[in-house]
Amino acid sequence: MGHIEILFKEYDTLRAEQMVRTSAAYQFISLGVTFTAAMLALGTANHVDIRFLAVAGVAVVVLCMFATFTFRDMYFVTARLQQIERRINQIAREELGAKEDLLEWESKWASRATGLLIRRMPKS
Repeated sequence: MGHIEILFKEYDTLRAEQMVRTSAAYQFISLGVTFTAAMLALGTANHVDIRFLAVAGVAVVVLCMFATFTFRDMYFVTARLQQIERRINQIAREELGAKEDLLEWESKWASRATGLLIRRMPKS
């Protein structure tokens, strides 16, 4: 098995992991929105005591902590994917005589390259 095939296997594995993490991030967002709506509804409908507020506060902190870890790990995976893309493209040019990049999604189009909230045009 050649060097480029091994890199492609790692690339495929990390892309699959990134898709799972992205799905988890959307689930965290959905859970957070649902939890916030439920807390607002309960808080306005009933008299709220200190225990309710303490439990809600702990739940928000835990949810934010897991979301932070998920986004941090997504950033690390994306950085590694960009490294692999650059290496595969380099090998393709040197050994296969490729004229253009074979892989470019993470390096040019994905949110780490174009911005997460405020998107820029892809890098050329």
